[in-house]
Amino acid sequence: TGDTAIRLAAIWADVLKLDVSDISATASFFAMGGHSLNALVLRNRIYQAFKVQMTLKDLFEHSTLEKAAEYIDNETWLKKDGRQEIATDEEYLFD
Repeated sequence: TGDTAIRLAAIWADVLKLDVSDISATASFFAMGGHSLNALVLRNRIYQAFKVQMTLKDLFEHSTLEKAAEYIDNETWLKKDGRQEIATDEEYLFD
């Protein structure tokens, strides 16, 4: 989760136009200024960086950096274990 959280914090900082040092593990994407349009950008950036598909609902349910990184790690593990069906880039990014 450490590496995932570090990479995710950099993505959040870019999407929210903040300095990465302003983002803590318990920071909420939405409390830090994120809104639904930012969330769509974040969703696509997460997919590009981690090949993990998060819905907007997932982003709201896992809105802290810590929880989102944990979700990404769990989904990555499920994919490696063959327990998750994966959509193509086109299916996901334009869904």
